[in-house]
Amino acid sequence: MKSEKYFGCKNTVYPTKKVSVNGILYHKSCFKCSHGGCVISPSNYIAHEGRLYCKHHHIQLI
Repeated sequence: MKSEKYFGCKNTVYPTKKVSVNGILYHKSCFKCSHGGCVISPSNYIAHEGRLYCKHHHIQLI
């Protein structure tokens, strides 16, 4: 099984434990809203100023 390094923490990301968004790898457990800590998905997030947000919290912050 091929593994790769996660951009943020530099730990190994295995194919079954990763989320890839715009070519950047995240651990599924690390792919959370920067504001509320809620779990997000590639179809339910917004990247703003280098941080990830769920759509709900992003609306509150703008």
